[in-house]
Amino acid sequence: MEKETGKERRIYEKIYEIQEMHNYASLILGDIYRLLSDLGNDDEKIAEMLHRNNIKEAGQVSKKDVIDVINNGNIREKTTAIAMFINNCYIIINLICMKDAKTRFPYINHDRLRVIKNKLKRLIGTKDDAVLFDIIKPTTTKDACALCNVVIAPETGVLLLSRVVGFPFGCAGNLRRSRPQDEQEKYKVLISDIKPELSTREKEFMQIRDSDTHVQWVTGQMSWVINKKHFLVPIAEKYHNNLISGPAGSIDMIIQTCLLFKDFDLELSTLVGIAWCTMCPDHSAYECLISAMPYGLDYSLNLEAEEYIDNLISKYKKGSSRGSPKITTETLAETLAGGKKTRKTQGKLDI
Repeated sequence: MEKETGKERRIYEKIYEIQEMHNYASLILGDIYRLLSDLGNDDEKIAEMLHRNNIKEAGQVSKKDVIDVINNGNIREKTTAIAMFINNCYIIINLICMKDAKTRFPYINHDRLRVIKNKLKRLIGTKDDAVLFDIIKPTTTKDACALCNVVIAPETGVLLLSRVVGFPFGCAGNLRRSRPQDEQEKYKVLISDIKPELSTREKEFMQIRDSDTHVQWVTGQMSWVINKKHFLVPIAEKYHNNLISGPAGSIDMIIQTCLLFKDFDLELSTLVGIAWCTMCPDHSAYECLISAMPYGLDYSLNLEAEEYIDNLISKYKKGSSRGSPKITTETLAETLAGGKKTRKTQGKLDI
């Protein structure tokens, strides 16, 4: 297993060149903005919902700049805003309870809402919509997050081995431990290594000076040390894959957000997530791929991550896009304007 993250940087560089990945992130963020606007939120409230005041997180900007990110942000800023949306997942609960949601929000993936609703029914132990709505309507933001976390398990209820990181498969213990403070310094992110370059929004938010050489981001690589005795380690090493901080919860945040919209595409959602996680790096591409598996990605633990990703992005280089219509600048403009969109959900995921 590579000790350094050159492989992850190489993968990031390849994904970064895929224009449709950038366009897809813009499209999803446009859908998020449209939904929040249609729910009656003004720009100030939307900015608050898609922002966290933490200079240690890559891609964060000042709250006043969030709306500008929607239209003009780089891929890092846009993906951060997409991931922030799921922190407001009480919105999903509210959508489930709206009887007129299909007509009010035609750009929402209503099959996904149906799946979530059915899983919540099983959680509560009822088949009656009225009982479900009566129970979940009073939920607070925190409570709603707890409910939404239930629905990421596959329909079968069986967790994939890649997501089991503790007992009974944990061997000598958990997959990772905190990296000692005195070791973290060498893993700080150099400003000169950041691609794309920091925007004026990011620099202002972090108060970056011309003399600064590092950003304040706290990455997965800085924070964690992998337990070499964990069962995932020999599997990763056998197939030449890296472990940095374990299966990527960030991929869950991104895929769950993208799943909410009819524009959802699993492969593009995964590429967006990998680009976000490997740029710092927070996670390896391998950790991102195994986190996307429960959502239907055709990856398995015995595949080398870079080879799999090379095959995936070759589809876009050839322009095949799996038979789906290309995302164009016109499509993006229509999304931000609230107009009709043509891109379809890739497949039907019952997860």
